Amino acid sequence: MTTLSNLDQVLAMPADTGSRSARMWRKSERYVLPLLALVVLLAAWQAIVDFKVVNPLFIAAPTAIAAEIVKLFGQSVFWVDMKVSGEELVIGLGISIVLGITGGLIYGWYPKIRMALEPIINGWNAMPQIALVPVLILLLGIGIWSKVAMIVLTCGTTFWLNTAAGIESISKNYIRTAKSFCVTDLQIFRWVALPAAFPYMLSALRIGLGRALIAIVVAELYGSQFGIGHLLTVAANNYQSSQEFAALIVITAFGIICNIGMRKVEKWYNAGKQ
Repeated sequence: MTTLSNLDQVLAMPADTGSRSARMWRKSERYVLPLLALVVLLAAWQAIVDFKVVNPLFIAAPTAIAAEIVKLFGQSVFWVDMKVSGEELVIGLGISIVLGITGGLIYGWYPKIRMALEPIINGWNAMPQIALVPVLILLLGIGIWSKVAMIVLTCGTTFWLNTAAGIESISKNYIRTAKSFCVTDLQIFRWVALPAAFPYMLSALRIGLGRALIAIVVAELYGSQFGIGHLLTVAANNYQSSQEFAALIVITAFGIICNIGMRKVEKWYNAGKQ
């Protein structure tokens, strides 16, 4: 009996080990699989450059780009460019949030105003606003304000439409209940409309941040004295492909980190409501 019991324990061990391994894999595959895909991509990229499939003058190898990123972090000019682009981003997004949320609240709350402005807002949202960069540079110059204006024109409708969607999603029962207590429109905005639209505003901020980064880089490519777009222009004109790709990766990494952070905030807020 003892022997059979020991045999059962021995036979059961691989199954237990396998199940633990499977559970560990299920927990880690979300991170391991993207990492493996990235490693394969970088290895293929490195091989393509090393074997001269493409001209290294135009496309740098990942190893050269990594070395250039380290080099950029040690240059004061790079941090000046990042500071200028950061200022443009903060000011532009700030104005977009104020105008977009204010307009979205009014647009979503009053049907007559929405009916009058809907064709204009939808048409503006469908238009490629990037095409206005040369006009803005002619009007405002190559300084910071043409980039801020580009961000506002690009991201304002994102906050506007998302806020309006949040207002339109409010249950009529909530509004009727609030009005039964004889509250004003301003109080309904404060206690009903804003809480209902806030998750939509968070989504707008996450989406608008990506659009703002695109607007900054494109506007700076057209004309600027400083900024990440200016750095890209200088690198491209001097055939410094490693510096060009390094700057692109830095701004991309910044966007990814901000996107992940905003998703965490959204999940935290939605979890707190439940």
